[in-house]
Amino acid sequence: SLPYQISSPFTFKLLAHRPVFRCAVIMFQKEFGERLVARVGEENYGRLAINCQLFSKVTRVCNVSKGSFNPPPEVDSMIVKFVLHKDPINVDFPEFDGLLRVAILG
Repeated sequence: SLPYQISSPFTFKLLAHRPVFRCAVIMFQKEFGERLVARVGEENYGRLAINCQLFSKVTRVCNVSKGSFNPPPEVDSMIVKFVLHKDPINVDFPEFDGLLRVAILG
């Protein structure tokens, strides 16, 4: 588990520095996790999901209730698994992310 306020910067740095890992299992705030695993056509599908799913298979391992912790945090959590694609496309991550940012934000 990592501090939830750094979830987005951490995830983008993880993707930018691949193939440092083959598999990562990380606990995020549930709402952020929903954005990671979202599929085309779903409400939460956006830049984060596109970037993550371009380079890895992203799956929900399980949800973790805030009541599972003592003291309980204010939010529920989700454990997410990233497995890098065996033959990922060769693209410069910062350039691709910049293109996505322009395309999505208009």
